[in-house]
Amino acid sequence: MKTAAIIDTPDAVSAELDSTPHQGRLLRVREVCSLLSLSKSTVYRMVEQNQLPHIRIAGSLRFRQHSILQWLSGQEKLPLPADSAADKAG
Repeated sequence: MKTAAIIDTPDAVSAELDSTPHQGRLLRVREVCSLLSLSKSTVYRMVEQNQLPHIRIAGSLRFRQHSILQWLSGQEKLPLPADSAADKAG
């Protein structure tokens, strides 16, 4: 039986996410904190406000790796092309 490794640094989180063969892996709060560079209190607040996709299993908070990565991609704000910005301003 494989035991889960404890991940404490953002680099370790990235390496672990890259090495996981499937997207269904469940992350713990501390792993999400490292991945997103957020404090525990911020992650818990975002969960309470339903801003982060999450799962509760027997009272424990977990996050699907795939869902967090999708959510993160959706948070990216891309700049408008220069001609689109001029059209809106004029």
